[in-house]
Amino acid sequence: MNEVLKPINDIVLVAPSDPQGKTAGGIVVPASVQQSERVKRGIVAAVGNGRLCDNGERAKMQVVCGDTVAYLNRPKSEYNEICGFLIMQETDIMMVIKEQE
Repeated sequence: MNEVLKPINDIVLVAPSDPQGKTAGGIVVPASVQQSERVKRGIVAAVGNGRLCDNGERAKMQVVCGDTVAYLNRPKSEYNEICGFLIMQETDIMMVIKEQE
């Protein structure tokens, strides 16, 4: 049986990016340093339909599937996981990272 994960409201599923383990110059970064980084990157895998506002309308989500995002590195207990994805609210995402054209 295949499961489809569809978040609701302002919930976002993020696939954490694997740490590269090297700097752009090729220096190997120890795992202990990678884990202590305050900001992590990931790819948005699924988004909900938006937060329900007081007036009954849905707020438009600012991220879409496929976006590369930055989020704070928090203890595993603060983000739930399912099927390898982190479950977070849209407000936990700090920014969308775009390639410069």
